[in-house]
Amino acid sequence: ATSIETFASIFKEKNNGLYTNEWILADMKTNEGADYLIGTKVEKLWRTGHASAAADTPAGHKDFIWANNNNRDLEIRKETAQNGEGWPVDLAYNTWDRDIAFQQFFTEFGKGRMDVHAGIHAMATSPINRPHACDGKITTGEMADQLMFHAHHGKTTLREKMPGGRYIDATLPNAIPQLTFGYATFSPIHVTRELQAAKAKFQAPKAPVAPRLDLGEVKPAFDKAKLWKQTVFPAGETDFWLNSGNAAYSALLRRLPDAQDRAFTTLRDAFADMTQRYLVLARREGSEAPGKTTVKYDRYGAYVLPRTKGVFLLHQLRLLLGNDRFAKGMAAVHTTYALKPMTRTQFEHTFSASVNQDIAPLVAQWVDRSDLPDPKVTAEVKGQEVVLTVRQGDKPWRFATTVEVRTDKGAKLHRIEVGGALGEHKLPFEGKATRVIFNAGQDVPTEQPMAATQASLSDDFSKLLVVWGSGTSVEAGRTLAMTFREAMADASTEVLPPMKADGEVTSEELSQRDLVLMGGAENALLARLVAEKKVPLELGKGWFKFQGTTYGRGDEGMFLALPNPWNPKRFLHLYIANSRLQLWQMTKAYPRGLSGWATWLGTAINARGSHVQPAFDLKMD
Repeated sequence: ATSIETFASIFKEKNNGLYTNEWILADMKTNEGADYLIGTKVEKLWRTGHASAAADTPAGHKDFIWANNNNRDLEIRKETAQNGEGWPVDLAYNTWDRDIAFQQFFTEFGKGRMDVHAGIHAMATSPINRPHACDGKITTGEMADQLMFHAHHGKTTLREKMPGGRYIDATLPNAIPQLTFGYATFSPIHVTRELQAAKAKFQAPKAPVAPRLDLGEVKPAFDKAKLWKQTVFPAGETDFWLNSGNAAYSALLRRLPDAQDRAFTTLRDAFADMTQRYLVLARREGSEAPGKTTVKYDRYGAYVLPRTKGVFLLHQLRLLLGNDRFAKGMAAVHTTYALKPMTRTQFEHTFSASVNQDIAPLVAQWVDRSDLPDPKVTAEVKGQEVVLTVRQGDKPWRFATTVEVRTDKGAKLHRIEVGGALGEHKLPFEGKATRVIFNAGQDVPTEQPMAATQASLSDDFSKLLVVWGSGTSVEAGRTLAMTFREAMADASTEVLPPMKADGEVTSEELSQRDLVLMGGAENALLARLVAEKKVPLELGKGWFKFQGTTYGRGDEGMFLALPNPWNPKRFLHLYIANSRLQLWQMTKAYPRGLSGWATWLGTAINARGSHVQPAFDLKMD
């Protein structure tokens, strides 16, 4: 429309009366305001620039027009008199609370003080912003000349609308909250110019191609027909490591996919999770040799640590002996001692006799030692071979593991056996070697700098502190933190952990608490950790980068468990998202079953993993 009259004529054309409404208008050429009220057959146009505006406009305000769809014209109200039942209709004008609020606004700001700040003040109040209102927009004459406006996404009273609460039916498909993100200033002219420039120089990135993994001689799948059955009872508490580890390893093998590549990744991820949980509890509670561990009522590790080492002992027996001999030894043990108590010595004798090999030395290192293997590895290329050197300390471990060699043509796994203080392994390859990964299948638990899992958060409920970002969209951050702690309480803690804004956390709390940081770059505490390189990621407004991949979509986010940088015996859990809505998708329910990290796309977790030893990932020149 080029004028107020043109606007009215466009709206009147083909009007069917189904959306009778009031429309507030302004003509930037004449500085005239108007209110166009349209019924079914009748219309009314109030204009501030008219000679008789003071007498004609509602309430006689010559330069002030307001509307809240409260029909102020008698002729249009008369259209409602022809109702189907024929009952009398009340045609008297009924003043609404919003009408009164607008008059109070005019009284306070109507004499030359009706600026942006006054508009923000009005929008933030009720009844002008009623419970059903969704957002707020404000512009001025100067801004409108440039097609600019202020827009507040969500309730301007800073009250959230959540599914299951007011006005949002949680049973509807894709029901999402209406979060408040504060005011932002929009210029369609500027946005259009920037989009055109971005489109002109945009080049679609090439999707990274994962190298094809050749399993080589590594055959991780297990014939289910060779699985042993029945339970062997522990002879005493110091034999729980075998009973518990046996049950866990049997269950893991039963769930293995038949395809070798999928079996490899399944075992790798399970072993990585177990190693992380072991490290967390060993560092927090102290470690003890499984052969000396008895029932404890004041710690988790008395169960988890012996069980974990029992699993890895059986896995190492399988790797060193092969599937057939390992299955034969386990079958002999379970045939002899099914539903009977068995000592460690009896296990060693029965298994060894069956496979004609003494397994006692291997058992001893897993049952009698409280430490873990801590090998130091280096690699160099000599011709078409990678020479891998493995060094151990004064008490070397014997174990089997996998090594992945990546080249410009793909990747291949090699199985090696490690033993002694120093060993070399020559691994042939084709093409150009680019990377060597030791313990690629996580076949042996090792010491490593990073130790944290999702499970560590619930070990000590009394030390939890939820920290939300207050840099922008303050109310949304606070609401999402409240929602998440409710989800945590429902899933695990039952108690509601305390929560604070990022700027309110004390130094004592940083070092004495398990911290849950929520948000993105607007969380000042998280931004500080990133800037000081105390967490393994990069972060910006609307994006984050983890393990070499940049995530920039609004529906992407991640979870990351880390040791607390202010106290490594406590933990730091990050819930990072590129939008507040995505943060809600990730935390509206407590996500179970995570280990060290996970990434989301919308409502679905699309990748997850555990922390691994970075010193085992060797880049080759």
